[in-house]
Amino acid sequence: MSLRDKIVGKLTEEEQEKERLHNQTGQLIKLHRRAENLANDIKNIEVDSQFSGETAKVHEDAEKMADELKNIMLDSASQLADTIEAKREGEPY
Repeated sequence: MSLRDKIVGKLTEEEQEKERLHNQTGQLIKLHRRAENLANDIKNIEVDSQFSGETAKVHEDAEKMADELKNIMLDSASQLADTIEAKREGEPY
């Protein structure tokens, strides 16, 4: 093997090593970005679950208020019906 072939071979090996390191660096960067994205997804899930918990509490409170309002409306309707009936019969209301 000539000196030229050895030098070219050595340069080729170095170029291949540089290319391999470049590819590995690119893969590491992609993995790092993926890890950051996953970390952000986890934070978003945590925020969503906290928000969902708050939403569930607000929804529960809204249901209670709706039930309370329904009861008030039923009581008012009942009182109004009693008043109308008493008025028809000439009773004091």
